[in-house]
Amino acid sequence: SKLERIFTVNAMIAEERNILHLFQLILDNAILFSGARRGFVVIRSDVASEIGEPSSEVRLAEDRASEFAGHRIMAARNMNNENIMQQFPQISSTILKQSIGQEQMIYIQNAVEAFTEAQSVQNSKLLSVISFPLLERKQVIGAVYLDDPTQVDAFRAIDKNLIHAFARQASIAIANSR
Repeated sequence: SKLERIFTVNAMIAEERNILHLFQLILDNAILFSGARRGFVVIRSDVASEIGEPSSEVRLAEDRASEFAGHRIMAARNMNNENIMQQFPQISSTILKQSIGQEQMIYIQNAVEAFTEAQSVQNSKLLSVISFPLLERKQVIGAVYLDDPTQVDAFRAIDKNLIHAFARQASIAIANSR
């Protein structure tokens, strides 16, 4: 059942002390819960430096000198639980900035239509996107970004409360592992 899965996942991420493995667990389960095709854990550069060897700098479709350049992708996974970091994934800096800046989950049914002025969205031809901030002691340290570039409104059937609860649990697990 869904409730049993949530308890199992919460226990797994609560017990994981290797933060880089924790990021992968968070992504694999966020992708599973949401039905996303791929996902990313993006962390502030200063926090990433404290954690250890970062996986990659965020590859932004917008100007690298933007205020968002202070973040790094720490994990990138697909729906098959495979690492996709070597594919140089592009994600929307516009959507991430919005999620991080507003400190709330962003749910977008059709990003290309919703963000007509955003180069990062238009260049990537993004459709369905969910992004939620990761908080540590009430400070945003990064975000989880999930998308499905193949279909509009791909996340219509998800339980947004479940994703929100998972985001809170993921944030707690990250804080505890540091």
